[in-house]
Formats: sequence, structure tokens, C-alpha cells
Amino acid sequence: MDKNINFINRLRISITSVRQYNELIKDTLSKAIIYSLMLSLLVGSFLGAFSFAVVGTMQKNIEDIISSDEFKFILKDGILDFENSPIKREEGRSIVYIDTNISLDNVDSIRKVVVHKDESFAILKDGISYRINGNEYNYKFSELPLIEKIDNDIVLKALSIIGIVKYLAFFASILLTYIKFMINAFILSIGGIILNNLNGLNLKYRDIFKICIYATTLPTILGAIIPIGTFSLLISGMYLILVVNYMRSEIQL
Repeated sequence: MDKNINFINRLRISITSVRQYNELIKDTLSKAIIYSLMLSLLVGSFLGAFSFAVVGTMQKNIEDIISSDEFKFILKDGILDFENSPIKREEGRSIVYIDTNISLDNVDSIRKVVVHKDESFAILKDGISYRINGNEYNYKFSELPLIEKIDNDIVLKALSIIGIVKYLAFFASILLTYIKFMINAFILSIGGIILNNLNGLNLKYRDIFKICIYATTLPTILGAIIPIGTFSLLISGMYLILVVNYMRSEIQL
């Protein structure tokens, strides 16, 4: 047995060669754990980069809007003053309408502007009116806690702080990928114990857990590309069954 199976070969065996799982089982549990960390780092980094890009793009778009002269505003003591009101933006079945000459008490006066859309978001003088599929929700600015004044400069400063979120999202993706990986491997190992007893293989739990770590490889990679949900355990379970069946056939020979 090659005692120094590198990461690429472990990845290849985990996905394509059930017969070579014996080589992985003979290796130490610590190397299986290191493998799971490296795989989670790669998959989590891929997911984290996507989250980083999405949050970064959203932040830039909001900054561009808030920095423009068209969207100059000030919210003070629960009253919004929007210099270029009214403004209307439509996209698909949604509409955003800004009119600080109208209060929430007179929200019905803009119904003809927004009623033809499934979803509307109206920013008015003293609050916000959100309507979706016939249901309407109104919120007054004065009800927002600890907010006395907001303007473009304050929002831009807040966005620079919120920008940290994209870095947190990146590292959180790696951490969550690893946690999910190990939870799935642990749950799978319970089934591994049952299969081990039914087939009389006399495997130690650490060997069963090693099989489950490597069997979780493909669903972890697939989960980064497409949402597979509970199919993750189903796929890794199929690998576990194939490995157990192969080991049993080897004993019978």
C-alpha cells in the first residue's frame, strides 16, 4: 500500500474506485480528517467566492445609487425629504415608487400607479408601504428604533462597514461546508455500523468513519454546483453500500 496517498488520488479513489477504498481504510483517521479539511477548504472557497462577488456587487450598486444626485435624501424625525420625488422604477412584475409628497395616510392615492404590479414598494413621506399579491404592509419611519437622522453620507459610511460582511460570508462558507461535511459523515456512519454488523465485517468504528468521510466526497462537490438537499446522504449512502458489498465479496473469496 502507498502510505503517502496524495489529496488528488484520495479524491479520485473516493469518487471513481470503490475497490481502492481498502487502501484508504488502512490509512490513519487523522489523514482522513485532513482530507475532509482540504476538500471543505476547496469547496467552501468556491461557494465563498460566489457569496463574496454577490455581496460586493450589491454593495457597489447601492453605493452608485446613493452617491448619485438623483437619489439625494434626508430622513429626520420620521420625515423623509427626497429632492427628486416622485421617482418610479419598474422591473418585471415589481415596482418601486418614491413620493415624499404623500404620507401613509394617503397611500390609496398612489394605488393607480402600483396596482398593475404583483409587488410594489412605495417609499413615502413618513413611511414605507409594501404590497405583494394583494396584501399590504405599512411601516412608519418614526417606529424605527434609535434612528433620528439618515442621509446619503450616513448610508455610504454604513455601507463601508457592511462591506466586511462579504469577507465574513467567504470564511463562513468554508466553515459551514466543513461542519456539514462532518455531520453528514457522522450520520452516515450510523448506517455503516448497521451494515457492518449485518455483513459480519468486524470493522472498527474508526474504519467505518473513514469510509463515510471518503463516501461524502461526491455529494459535497455536487452540492457546491447544484442544490441536492437530502440526496447528499442518498449518494454517499450508495457509496457506503458499494464499499461494504465489495469488502464482503472479498472475504467470501
